[in-house]
Amino acid sequence: CKSCYIKGFFMAVTLKDIAAKAQVSRPAVSLFLNDPDTLHVSAENKRRIQKAAAELNYSPNYATRSLRGGASMTIGIVGGLFSVPVHDAINNALMHELWRHGYQVLLGQSTHNRKESSIYADLEARNVDAMIITSSASEAEKAKISVPYISVTHNQSKFDVAVDMEYGGYLAGRHLIEHGHSRIAYVSS
Repeated sequence: CKSCYIKGFFMAVTLKDIAAKAQVSRPAVSLFLNDPDTLHVSAENKRRIQKAAAELNYSPNYATRSLRGGASMTIGIVGGLFSVPVHDAINNALMHELWRHGYQVLLGQSTHNRKESSIYADLEARNVDAMIITSSASEAEKAKISVPYISVTHNQSKFDVAVDMEYGGYLAGRHLIEHGHSRIAYVSS
């Protein structure tokens, strides 16, 4: 697309560029890209729009979309991210599942010199759609968060989603017993 290059610099592909290449209106491109199942764009025009978007290597600008009230497709994960093995496992599972659904992840690790409340504010300033908190945040801190959030960690009543450590230990012990082990020890930090 000639309009995509200015003095050797690549410019982002716009809906106008796709419309010109597909020979359809810009509103038709917008309707289709925001809702591929729309009934307001003919099947032939959908095919042309899709082909033009692919040829121009179009990718949506989520930052612009979020400024207009749309989703940024970004989730913030906050907490003691990789310092505790259970957090590491939880965070890896969360990230892979979010990526599988097309979301990007921003990580905010709390440390002794950076309070989680500043991380929440920073992630909100970056237009995250929601947050997943993997450490214990006070109710006062959570009350200041303006985006949807859930708390995920090991078995504590104040969390929305929790790992049942007792049941996990039972399953591990049962597995060892079923495989003939009788002298079983548990070592913890």
